[in-house]
Amino acid sequence: MAFKKVDREKLPTDYYSAKKMLRRLGLGYKKYDVCVNNCILYYGEYESQCYLQCPVCEEPRFKQRDVHSAKPIPRKSLWDLPIIPRLQRLYMSRKTAEHMTWHLNCYNENEKMFHPACGEAWKHFDNTHPEFASEPRNVRLGLCTDGFTPFGHSASPYFCWPVFVSVYNLPPTML
Repeated sequence: MAFKKVDREKLPTDYYSAKKMLRRLGLGYKKYDVCVNNCILYYGEYESQCYLQCPVCEEPRFKQRDVHSAKPIPRKSLWDLPIIPRLQRLYMSRKTAEHMTWHLNCYNENEKMFHPACGEAWKHFDNTHPEFASEPRNVRLGLCTDGFTPFGHSASPYFCWPVFVSVYNLPPTML
């Protein structure tokens, strides 16, 4: 498969520009503080800045800084990219909305699996949940995650656990 040449003038040049572009598209994010030992997410009743340490393991919530620093910096954060606005955008365009129901009419003439809709798990799910299967616009998602250290195998304190969500409604050329 050949990739199209990307127009460099349309890509954001820095992190700030990328965040600004996502915000204009209605694809913002939410940032939450997290305990360094993953005990709690500082959300709901724990969201207040008055929680300076984890109520479970008593680790400090914020990095140690000098007294004159204005805003405390969390030791660990979770970036949430809400999925509902992203799924809604798939139905805002007529062309993309047509692609979202593609799985209903895909045919497998040579008996080879080329899309999850051709598989036994998809058919079993349809038989088990006929109400869900009867509406072709219902969204089917796949979830994948893995942890890695972004700066190699060194003893770096930085690590990531990205979570990838795939929309299985789309044709194989768009997955």
